[in-house]
Amino acid sequence: MSGEKHTKEDLEKLLAEIETLKTEVTGYSEQESYSRATLSEYGLARDGLSTLGKAKKGRETLVPLGGMIMIKAKVDPKDKVIVGLGHGVSVEKDKKDALAWVEERISELENSHSQIVTRIGEMERRMAELNQRAQAIYLEIQDQFGEGQN
Repeated sequence: MSGEKHTKEDLEKLLAEIETLKTEVTGYSEQESYSRATLSEYGLARDGLSTLGKAKKGRETLVPLGGMIMIKAKVDPKDKVIVGLGHGVSVEKDKKDALAWVEERISELENSHSQIVTRIGEMERRMAELNQRAQAIYLEIQDQFGEGQN
């Protein structure tokens, strides 16, 4: 410690900061979970587009729908796909362009996911530091009260 005496108010401020960080970590953890699920969904889309891209005209192929469910379909390699851009907007793209679009989204999501995971780690390290400080201040305050009673 720095030699200064700490008070209960110091401890309460630290505990409040720890609680704030816990709340932030919870929020970031929810974002991380959503990000992971979205990445998985885009991975399925990439797999489905790859499967469709390899299909020969008139032959049946299995197309993943998600949730470990597939459907048999006859696909024309020239068929276009509908890509949802968000906010109710969709566009028609050929499979190659749609696959490139999905790959770009995956790259963006992986970057975002990595940033979220890094931020969670930073906040957890900060919480651990604050917890150690709070413990030390608590023990110091206990000693102060113990000394005052003798």
